[in-house]
Amino acid sequence: MLDSLFSPALSLLQNAQMYGKYYADFEGAVFSDYCTQFGLNPTQQLRRLSKGEQLKFRLTYYQPVMERAIRYENNN
Repeated sequence: MLDSLFSPALSLLQNAQMYGKYYADFEGAVFSDYCTQFGLNPTQQLRRLSKGEQLKFRLTYYQPVMERAIRYENNN
């Protein structure tokens, strides 16, 4: 289930730090907030997550898109 973008041997936080820099809207604090909300441990290796947790991580990681969609909906 892992996207080829992410490195399974790295922690969630390491993946976010490594790849987040390529997304202009990526915010580490928002990523951390989503990890807390979803009950994810940012220091856990990605390959150790269940399929459901991996899905939560992907949602957490792609938060810039989610945040923009929410702002758009609230402004219309």
